Amino acid sequence: METQHLGIRDQCEEGALYEREQSFGYQLARANRTLVNRINRAFVQAGHELTIEQWGLMKDISLNDGLPQAHLVDCACKDKTSVTRLLEGLERRDLVRRATDEHDRRQKKVFLTASGNALLDELFPIVKAAQVGVTSGISSDDLATVRKVLRQVYLNDKQDST
Repeated sequence: METQHLGIRDQCEEGALYEREQSFGYQLARANRTLVNRINRAFVQAGHELTIEQWGLMKDISLNDGLPQAHLVDCACKDKTSVTRLLEGLERRDLVRRATDEHDRRQKKVFLTASGNALLDELFPIVKAAQVGVTSGISSDDLATVRKVLRQVYLNDKQDST
């Protein structure tokens, strides 16, 4: 017996067409892209060739200088290869340094350099201003709700992955 393939029109509620604008994933990705692009443009305008991904990794390191490189994978929500690539770029620019862990030679610990700390501090107001800009007109209660919902999405995925 031949199985019938259901098209997207058949899979949507009450035969309604899938509307990208109503998709949670699309809205989430678009909001993320908006903030990332705004920050990256602001970094360039300030004369820095750094991305928000790199800045975020530096911020994670600053919160726990000497953090094992493997732990940055979880902090940054990136895969091992991406974290390594980001760190190599930061290391070439003397913004971070990696050192072999004296207790486990397989591990590398990551530290911010003085120039990395200075750049992190210099760019923080740019990141903050971009966040304020994209959330203007949104009440603090609504922002709290958004954060709560996004955290639950993350936790749901973590739970489903185990």
